[in-house]
Amino acid sequence: MATGHNIEIVERKLQNAADELVKWADKEEMDINIDIAKTKVMLFGTRSRDVIIKIKGLTLANVRSYRYLGVILDENLSFGVQVDNAVCKAKRASEHALK
Repeated sequence: MATGHNIEIVERKLQNAADELVKWADKEEMDINIDIAKTKVMLFGTRSRDVIIKIKGLTLANVRSYRYLGVILDENLSFGVQVDNAVCKAKRASEHALK
């Protein structure tokens, strides 16, 4: 996690944290398994652009929303996506129950 007054500061802090993770894993003789399909970058709040974060030469995708522990988080922390998803699930369940 990183905070900053502008996107460049946040990007630099995130990249430094990723680099430190790799350095620590190497020191401890651990392998980092980066699954590009699962490892994402998400910024909360307003943004002027996506950030570029690389781990072991792989660029992580920026996302606008992400499911974490069953809750869909969005970049504005509005939970609108979570509510929409819950409503859709409830509609499908009620339609299935009526059949």
